[in-house]
Amino acid sequence: MKKNIGINKIIFIVFLASIFLIIGISVVSNNLPATSYASQEKTITVHYHNIDKWEIPFIYCYMDDYEGASWPGIQMKHEKGDWYSHTVYDMSQIRVIFSDNGKNQNPGQGETGYLVKNDMWYYNGKWYDQEPQNTVIHYYNSYNWSKVNIYYYQEGFNTPDWPGMAMNRKEDGWYTYEIVGLDHPYVIFNDTGNDQIPEQDAPGFQVTGEKWYYNGTWYDENPLTNNDDLSFKVHYYNYHDWNVPYIYYYRNGAFTPDWPGTAMKTEGDGWFEYEIKGIASPKVIFSDKGANQIPGQKEDGFTVSKEAWYRNGLWSDVRPLDINIYFYKPDEWNKPYVYYYESDSDTGPAWPGAAMDDIGNRWYKYTIRKYSVAKILFNDNDHQIPDEKQEGFEVAGDMWYKDGEWFHYNPDMAEDYNVTGDLNGDGVINEKDADLLDKYLSGEIQLTEEQKKLADTNGDGVVDDKDYDILNQYINGEITEFPKEDETEGFTDRNVSYEYDKLGRVIKVIYDSENYIEYVYDRNGNITDVKVTGKVN
Repeated sequence: MKKNIGINKIIFIVFLASIFLIIGISVVSNNLPATSYASQEKTITVHYHNIDKWEIPFIYCYMDDYEGASWPGIQMKHEKGDWYSHTVYDMSQIRVIFSDNGKNQNPGQGETGYLVKNDMWYYNGKWYDQEPQNTVIHYYNSYNWSKVNIYYYQEGFNTPDWPGMAMNRKEDGWYTYEIVGLDHPYVIFNDTGNDQIPEQDAPGFQVTGEKWYYNGTWYDENPLTNNDDLSFKVHYYNYHDWNVPYIYYYRNGAFTPDWPGTAMKTEGDGWFEYEIKGIASPKVIFSDKGANQIPGQKEDGFTVSKEAWYRNGLWSDVRPLDINIYFYKPDEWNKPYVYYYESDSDTGPAWPGAAMDDIGNRWYKYTIRKYSVAKILFNDNDHQIPDEKQEGFEVAGDMWYKDGEWFHYNPDMAEDYNVTGDLNGDGVINEKDADLLDKYLSGEIQLTEEQKKLADTNGDGVVDDKDYDILNQYINGEITEFPKEDETEGFTDRNVSYEYDKLGRVIKVIYDSENYIEYVYDRNGNITDVKVTGKVN
């Protein structure tokens, strides 16, 4: 019987091939990357905020089954700003100690390192599982402090000691500081602990996100670049002699200071100012730091939309006029005083009033800033003008009193100085002279005979509106001299009309549709440009 040897050989060969295949697969699989058959071991990234301004932060990592660099560890990698980081591979948890190359350390010497199990951020004594939110503060140095510090605090967090941290100086008076890890801190600005905002014993301002603090008000954007069109000044005359006037302003939806607002800045002569930025048409209330206020309690504030002046219940677009009083001292008088008042309950300084200033040649001067119109009495404690029990003289503008007679110009100068148009005798022909003539023509005041001659600018013997028009043309530069008598008829009969701005200044002189003069003024009322169209001579 023949044996089937071929079949057995085939079976044996197949068996050996299987063995070699298994061995080959094992060898190949051992040479493949670990990621092809198993998950990679966990990594941990530690982020550290260098709040102590170490030159370079080091990190020392250790664990029972981890062999890292010896103390003080390795330099951390700079990320951004004051943030540094270090990544540990193939560990699910690790203990860490931060140091400035071993000199100072956190945690302290002899203390156990922080246990970190995931990517973590360390800021100012506290750990976060994501990058902590920052608060960015911008402060405008309104008071010109030599150094600006910011002190901040938030419950549950370690914060710097008083007076806090120095803010970083930027351009145009701004200082900036970024508070990392605090999402709603309270902040206090100070000049290294001397003066501070808010004031002593008051809580700090609570701030979130990025904010700008300018002149007593918080803004979401830089008010000096984004809202210049909403900037204007409010002027207040300290009529009631408050220690420091405060201004409180508000508008629905706007972020404004808390009551009683912000102290106003002195301008001198009893005037105070405050610039409101970034808020259109707010309502304003004046007070002596909340004790007394204008308007009264429970009344709406004044609505203000542009630069304005407030004095004694009246608003104006320009600073109200003062009263300049000149008194010629009689021989028998001592140093003169002026007592002034508006009513029995509204007066200037108590009797005998305010001492007048000696300006030479027996003339004394005093400026009344509290009123535009007032009643006055002169005295030297022994003599009085008007006499006792008589009502005071009513005065306004610039007025001179000599030998029982009032003048709207210096009568001593007028004896040697008579120039057409110079009604007040101050040596200058300007708006003050035009104002006197206007008041005379409207019946508000009387002119002396000498003043009437000076007011007769066209020389026709009559003081009327034609003289007023010619005087204004001279002041505005339209003419360089007053017309001679033989020129007046053609000049004054010419049909001329005027356009004025809101301050009453002539901005256009119109002879007809094709012949006119235009004027441009600066903020101080000076003519900066004259444009002549057509023929105006």
